[in-house]
Amino acid sequence: MTKPQRCGIILLLLSSFYCGLKTILYISKIQRRKKTEMNIYVDLAAVSMLIVVGLLGLYAFAVSEAVTLLRERKAQQTGEEPALSSEDAKMKFFQELIRDFAAGLFPVGCKFYHENGELSLGGEMLATIMLNKLQAGEAAISPCKGCAYLRECESEGISKPSQETTCLDGNVSIKGLNKADVLAALFNRAQPQGMGFMQYDPKPMTREIAEKLLSQITNFDYLQGRVMKVDLSSDTEFGPWAYDRDNGQGAAAEVIEALRKTGETNPVSVQTAHHVNTVAAAEEVKANLGKKSRWEGSTFHLGLDDMADKLGPRVDESLKRQRG
Repeated sequence: MTKPQRCGIILLLLSSFYCGLKTILYISKIQRRKKTEMNIYVDLAAVSMLIVVGLLGLYAFAVSEAVTLLRERKAQQTGEEPALSSEDAKMKFFQELIRDFAAGLFPVGCKFYHENGELSLGGEMLATIMLNKLQAGEAAISPCKGCAYLRECESEGISKPSQETTCLDGNVSIKGLNKADVLAALFNRAQPQGMGFMQYDPKPMTREIAEKLLSQITNFDYLQGRVMKVDLSSDTEFGPWAYDRDNGQGAAAEVIEALRKTGETNPVSVQTAHHVNTVAAAEEVKANLGKKSRWEGSTFHLGLDDMADKLGPRVDESLKRQRG
């Protein structure tokens, strides 16, 4: 509880106590003139009960504050983090999350925060997920000490693609990697977009599924509603520009770097980026469901009002699934 909140509660209780006293004096004065002695006692007893309740409230508040102060002092002496309420913990985590963004610890292109430094919908979702995990007893993820995803990126060096991943011409190198793993990892990171939610499947792709796809085609555009325009005809590299356009600047290189570091096609960095970007994309689609397509000068704005009855439920289903 913040200091302004504490002061507000104290002032409210004190004002109630003061009003009670004034009421007693007023009733005593009036009743002496107009009513019997019994009526005076009844009215005074009722008001006295209100005052007692107010005093008990003040006492309970004082005890609560004293316990909180003792815990904070004990935590300072032992070096432990003081216990925080759910909202306080979330707010502290948000502040640390923004600090870590400023330090460049998150991969480029993830839609976690706005240019003004405020958390976007994706950032709030990520913070909420981490807080829920903490409350569920998963102590390894603490909003007071930062996000497990950040720690993994720092410890494994995933936040900045290495020279082994990025070619001089800007292409992304996949030398030494299984191409099926590359396709699966890129798919798992890619987000659905627009009408893609009609075909969106949240299940991650495995190497076996990717191998079957590669036996039929190597130049991709959409896969199960996910935007991932990428040509994997080469065994050594691919151009990331179209993929990054739809999934965030530097996204393709980050996926391949994570694949090299972890050997996994769906590591935690890929899962987190897919989750928050999918939520952001779903919210964007939902906001346009009631809008009609229109021309604005030479620019055509596509509305989705004619598809709201079919697309709306699929978007809601995706949001519900992503938010657990």
